[in-house]
Amino acid sequence: MKSQKWPKVSVIIPVYNEEERLPDCLLSLKNQDYPAEIEILIIDDNSTDTTVEIAKKFGAQVFFNGSHNIEKGKAIGLSHTKNELVFLLDADNRLPHEKWLLKLVKAMQENPQAVGAEAIRFHYDKKHNSADRYSELFGVNDPMAFYLNRRDRFMATEKKWTLPGKMIKETEDYFLVEFNQDNLLTVGSQGFLTRKSLLLQTQWQPYLFHMDSNMDLI
Repeated sequence: MKSQKWPKVSVIIPVYNEEERLPDCLLSLKNQDYPAEIEILIIDDNSTDTTVEIAKKFGAQVFFNGSHNIEKGKAIGLSHTKNELVFLLDADNRLPHEKWLLKLVKAMQENPQAVGAEAIRFHYDKKHNSADRYSELFGVNDPMAFYLNRRDRFMATEKKWTLPGKMIKETEDYFLVEFNQDNLLTVGSQGFLTRKSLLLQTQWQPYLFHMDSNMDLI
């Protein structure tokens, strides 16, 4: 790992009154065993709690939104990033182990043609509430994506790729899959690593919708 040149990563996290969930999110980032800089950008939507103070304690850069629109927050974040690799994360997300980001970046580095990367499943925890456990077991946070066969993650019981898309390569660590405008899954949220140069080619202003950007690229 030391012999490889690892790229810096910019993390965009839109927030509003996230004092309860943001510390765990940022701690999971700080605990990553990643050998390059992780730039953290918090886009605050006029929080009335201690969200901003928490972000600063973790050394994050804080920018302000004020529109109460998370997609505008993502666009503001993108305009301030300084690195090619951009990681879109939500305040209620956690990276479940210290090698998580490393494995994500490794998949992107090994496949320069890749638009983005994300985890293939959610981590399941019996201590989570019923809504979270539902999402973790079925690989969705919106039931409609499940019934339309557009979910982008495995159910907890699945191990082989049976979702739409053309399999290009399968390794021990990841699947490389090609999509078109007819079979694009809901890839792009809940921890999505992508390339700034590609996002800038899409209609990302004034609102950055991950699905729209991916469809623009297709």
